[in-house]
Amino acid sequence: MNTMKLINLIRDAGYSARSYSGRGMYGKECVGVPVDKNTSEREFIADVIETIVDNEAWDTLRDFCDTLREMSSDGMGLGTILYWSRLKWPEGFESGEFYEALKAALNGIIDRKSALALSDRIHEAECIGYEVTNNEYSLWAQLTNRIEENQEVTE
Repeated sequence: MNTMKLINLIRDAGYSARSYSGRGMYGKECVGVPVDKNTSEREFIADVIETIVDNEAWDTLRDFCDTLREMSSDGMGLGTILYWSRLKWPEGFESGEFYEALKAALNGIIDRKSALALSDRIHEAECIGYEVTNNEYSLWAQLTNRIEENQEVTE
């Protein structure tokens, strides 16, 4: 399974993919998914498989099973991070910050120049395979409209 396919699958299952540098990785970043202390690895796996089955994506199920064999985990006190050291985190791709950043842009917490840069980063991420969620897309459309109409980014 490639990196973007796994990131999108994790997101579709309701989890947040992020970059992670595990023990012995010497700063190299890979795909990780934090699970809190109330969520077991088995629950995460079941949620992802359920998402695959709901979408009848049988080839994805086979790919995910292969990917599971390469999964590692590290305890982090309040939870665990599951990660795949072989799947390099995409360069310049942030860990699911678009939704919060878009809300900040629409609420005027970031300036116009930063809002434009955010919109460009989302477009670039989409070009490399990041699937923008419906919530993100809705906020992104609002931001884009404000930028195109030369309106203030703040509400």
